[in-house]
Amino acid sequence: MTDRIVVAVDDTEAAAAALGWAVDLVDHEHARGNKVHTTLLTVHEPREFVGIEGYGLVKSAHAVAEAQQLLSRLLQAEPAAADFERVIGGGEVRRAILDEAGHQRADLIVVGTRHLGAVRQAMVGSVSQFVAAQRECPVAVVPAEATRSSDRVLVGYDGSAGARAAIRWALENCDGDVHVVHVVGAQSDLVESREALAALVPALGDEAVGRVTAESVVGDPVDVLSDPTWAAPQVVVGARSDSDQRDAIWGSVTTQLLATTERPVVVVPPEPWLWGRHAPS
Repeated sequence: MTDRIVVAVDDTEAAAAALGWAVDLVDHEHARGNKVHTTLLTVHEPREFVGIEGYGLVKSAHAVAEAQQLLSRLLQAEPAAADFERVIGGGEVRRAILDEAGHQRADLIVVGTRHLGAVRQAMVGSVSQFVAAQRECPVAVVPAEATRSSDRVLVGYDGSAGARAAIRWALENCDGDVHVVHVVGAQSDLVESREALAALVPALGDEAVGRVTAESVVGDPVDVLSDPTWAAPQVVVGARSDSDQRDAIWGSVTTQLLATTERPVVVVPPEPWLWGRHAPS
């Protein structure tokens, strides 16, 4: 289960969607009798000390006040989040999110994302992609137009350790159907793919019985996982290599998926995670 969550927010519609998605997940865990500690984090970047002595301190105080007002507005819109811990961080936003998640030993970070388009997002950088690339713990990236959290999940599978961890995360954190899709590049790859999936499903154990379905699909992985006709309103994918995730290189399936899909995407690193309850003892 997910028992420690950090939800990073700002004043965008995507942040409000991320908070709503997190509220649904927390409600789901509470319904199963699980306790969840959730931190609502917003970050104010430091102001330069310019002009009259002390003016920078005044500007910083205004930034903190604005951050407090933002958290209040978000909580008014999501009364179910009233019990979430409120934290105002300082410094560079991406690093502040990771620092707070490390401090909380979070096993899930939830962030919103603005769709800048894949090319522009790769050029200007993205907080959500940076956080998802670090691989310390699973990260849920929620676009503004996303539906709320749901038990139905689509898992992208490629045979990697990260993909297997993604299936385990979906089974553990969702009670509904888990549909595993292995995307291959050619018809000639289908037989091998289907054989791999036929061996995978029984290996998942009793927890997967009646819940996991799997299929092989020919096509482009980003196009397939972004297809709006899938019944599952959220996607879970595994992080792959260190270079793919840490550098967010152009061409990474996860990088492109985060930049284009209208569904929430949970990026799950290969276990063990660097903090949280899956951390090494």
